[in-house]
Amino acid sequence: MPAAFRRWSRRLAVLLLLPLLSLMAASLARADGLIELDVSLDPASRAFKASARLSPPEGDFRFMLHESLRVTGASAGGRALTAEALRGPVGFRQWRIRQAAGGAPLQIDYAGQLPPLDLQRDHRSVLQRMPPMSSPEGSYLPAGSGWYPQAREMFGYRLRLSLPGEQRGLVAGKLLAETPPARPGEPYQASFEMRQPTDGIDLMAGPWRVREKNVAREGAPPLVLRTYFAAALDATPGLAEAWLNDSAAYIRRYDPTRPLHYEGAVMEDLFADAPVTDIVCPMYPTIGAITRWSEEAPARAAAAGTRGDRPLIMCEYSHAMGNSNGSLADYWEAIEAHDGLQGGFLWEWKDH
Repeated sequence: MPAAFRRWSRRLAVLLLLPLLSLMAASLARADGLIELDVSLDPASRAFKASARLSPPEGDFRFMLHESLRVTGASAGGRALTAEALRGPVGFRQWRIRQAAGGAPLQIDYAGQLPPLDLQRDHRSVLQRMPPMSSPEGSYLPAGSGWYPQAREMFGYRLRLSLPGEQRGLVAGKLLAETPPARPGEPYQASFEMRQPTDGIDLMAGPWRVREKNVAREGAPPLVLRTYFAAALDATPGLAEAWLNDSAAYIRRYDPTRPLHYEGAVMEDLFADAPVTDIVCPMYPTIGAITRWSEEAPARAAAAGTRGDRPLIMCEYSHAMGNSNGSLADYWEAIEAHDGLQGGFLWEWKDH
């Protein structure tokens, strides 16, 4: 092999390796900069409890928490560490954990009673620094209020949230999972993730009624739009429907090729006009209900002058976790024998 060819081969290998090393370094930096938070909040008592896992820079780790919160434990690699409380700025307490380095992630447990929600703040005061606040009417834990330890100026996060069953929570980022309470006394739980570097985390919670609809995207998962309304606002006649209809009209104006799906629009009535959805998409309807819809919907739509071209696709119709999943043959006998019925989706294909 000519010497010149060998030299160029080595140079090419280096040129190809450098971007790979850069990507690996960036990936490691993102991993090091990721904060994992487990948060439990009871707005009625304002009790807050959290665990944070992070990888701070080498040496003693100093961080701020709001004065209402205290560190209850710290460890790294299974070894208990001492957290020392120091003087901090007004409204904050500084903490120092010695010898937090060594490669193992640091876990910090902390808890306290948050200040009550200040309902007297006007539009000017909410633009200023605010403490983390909580009450049954609503909770707001703004970035920069010291409700979590921060190791770097920019970071990603993964957050698991637990609230009383009547509350709902919201954090910026991707909603990874959500478990509403199945029965009274069970908590509401949700997980969020923000992989892109950010400089803060805002957490909001309240006794909200959540409505959502999916908007299809070409080559990407559906876009999920949600409203988080207080019960009185959600009960305002026509408000949610008007918002959804306007949103649907806006989406259709810019992309009329994609069908819209919103189960809430037909939840109470399969024969509803519901222009917000292009699919009649009930959840766990009876076989009798869908066969009746197939037999009566065309005539009803013609009489009312509304759309009669929508298919019925059950957004959920069979619960597949554990020892369940019955009546499939009966459903499919009805689906194959009636016009307009196009099947449905299982919940859920894999136990979690």
